[in-house]
Amino acid sequence: MMIEWALVCSVPLVILASAYVRTPTLAELSALPSFSFLVASEDDAAAEAPVEDALGGPDGYPLAAFYESEVLERDEPVVALPAASAAESRGATKATVSRRPVGATITYARHEVRPGESLWTISRRYGLDVDSLHSANRLKTGSKIQPGQSLRVPDRKGVLHVVRRNDTIEDIALRYKVPIETIVKANSIANANQIRVKQELFLPGATPPKTSPGSRSRGASYTMPAKGRLSSDYGWRKHPISGRRQMHAGIDIACGAGGSIVAARGGRVTHASRMGGYGKLVVIDHGNGYTTRYGHCSRILVRVGQRVTQRQKIALAGSTGNANGPHLHFEVRRNGNPTDPLTVLPKR
Repeated sequence: MMIEWALVCSVPLVILASAYVRTPTLAELSALPSFSFLVASEDDAAAEAPVEDALGGPDGYPLAAFYESEVLERDEPVVALPAASAAESRGATKATVSRRPVGATITYARHEVRPGESLWTISRRYGLDVDSLHSANRLKTGSKIQPGQSLRVPDRKGVLHVVRRNDTIEDIALRYKVPIETIVKANSIANANQIRVKQELFLPGATPPKTSPGSRSRGASYTMPAKGRLSSDYGWRKHPISGRRQMHAGIDIACGAGGSIVAARGGRVTHASRMGGYGKLVVIDHGNGYTTRYGHCSRILVRVGQRVTQRQKIALAGSTGNANGPHLHFEVRRNGNPTDPLTVLPKR
């Protein structure tokens, strides 16, 4: 009886409470104050935080201070960096290569030789060839590397050339078949006409030139490349334009503008275009290490790879390049080294 009476009395209380407790409307909710300091979404945090804070660490310290490895700056040299692998730690010779973009100027990485390494394994490690690594460190033929030895590793394949006496930028470009512009950019050369003896030049993409023992070249095997008077001999002289004393690696023949230039000897054309101070230049390879050069041409009549015969017309005389008047600059070279053309040309 008491229980039934309690249930009957509780019904009015429930009805009365429901009159005062109800779900708030959307408009009422939007009017409530924001408590974003308690809960924030990722989007809100990204919008409110300054951009600089995203790159920094706690208390304003840079993020790099909280990592063991350094953060590489943008202006650091671009080099080839090998990526260590589990296979490499087990002594495997093959390793993956991680290469950063190569810039215009050559840069080097330093590598300390470890026990069991050779030039071949190190070159594979950096994605190079043995010749590039051998040349970059100026190692003698047959020399062996030792553990602990420091090697410099170029960021690309090529050859390191040490400038010798009488070398010109044109000589080097022709010998290694690398454009002058490439040499200048790779070595940050300010003035290509002022390279110095013993200066190191890295030649991207070049391979060591092959030398031939060759046989002695007799004068009867050559013919005069043009008709005209001899205006300048082979040897040291005061340059007519620069005024500096320098080596004249050939002879000059004053044959007049448009005069015919012929091949002094039969062979294959290896160059037929502009080349620095030579202007328009033709180079013919005669075999056995011998080549001839025909400079300052006004017009070239042959192409690279073409076979020419002795006395065949190959160009017209002019004054392109560093010339103070129309003439033919003629050179004879053996394994890239100049020799006096008058010693092989027939006597006049």
